[in-house]
Amino acid sequence: MSYNPDMNTWLCFPAQLKSSRLKPAALAAAAVCLAGATQSDDRIHPDTYNHWVAATPKVLSQAKLDEAVRLHPKSANAYLERGNGHLTDAEVDNALSDFNKAIALDPRCARAYIGLYFVYSDGQHTNQALAALKKAAEIGPADLSVDALNLQANLHKDMKNFSLAREEFTRVINSNMLSKVRLALAYKLRGVCNDRLGKIKEAISDYSNAVKFDPTDGQAYLFRANDCLNLGDLKNAKAGYDYVASQIEHVSVEKRAPNMETVRNDLYLFRSEYYRRIKRPDLAKADLAAIKRQQMEDIEMSPFRDK
Repeated sequence: MSYNPDMNTWLCFPAQLKSSRLKPAALAAAAVCLAGATQSDDRIHPDTYNHWVAATPKVLSQAKLDEAVRLHPKSANAYLERGNGHLTDAEVDNALSDFNKAIALDPRCARAYIGLYFVYSDGQHTNQALAALKKAAEIGPADLSVDALNLQANLHKDMKNFSLAREEFTRVINSNMLSKVRLALAYKLRGVCNDRLGKIKEAISDYSNAVKFDPTDGQAYLFRANDCLNLGDLKNAKAGYDYVASQIEHVSVEKRAPNMETVRNDLYLFRSEYYRRIKRPDLAKADLAAIKRQQMEDIEMSPFRDK
């Protein structure tokens, strides 16, 4: 069993969206940079979830996208670009139509199949989403094939098919085509699979590799610390919690790494269990109180609080 509870609720995207139409925010995230997997530029693929479907580095205006299709009605890329624009605007039906048109014009348009994956990633069309990724991996060049396999591994993880996801993440890691940031995330997600499969020492190794390639990944530090705690390795568990705390506490918000800032409450929750284990209920209580304090601060800072 896993020593890190409810990891799927933190690490899933976008398969657990419940609406038949993808949420605009999720689609905006889905429309960030699929320009090609390279080792030299971490900006190209910031993580497994953020991809351009289109080949250009930005979404053009709707008018320009429509004009490109009008001027080049036989161009698969014109439909691909417009489909990406529709995807960004959460116009799922229009995106689906354009991606299918791109495939009709160019049956080997792997990017269009990845576009179909995002369209089908609503939690209700998993088979179609997987089929689209498998086709993209089959027909795409090496970089796009790795992208498709990476997304496929993440989808299998969300489906709780941890053995298959673990094998696919291993292939992604061994592809030697990922930037450091993407490699770190692949190690972390494989660690989650190892956790769920009861391979705790292997999970710890994966989390260690994750923080080696991305020292700002607070979640990987916490997952590793949790596993150490439950193996009775209190020294390394404490070191992990303390390190994340050092990157959050007494550090101004603007100087905190985003991947540390987002795990504040998780830090206090997990560290409270550590304090409980070493029979320091006073410190455990203080951490739980910190969660409530932080939640109240977040509510106070919400732009929608008085609306």
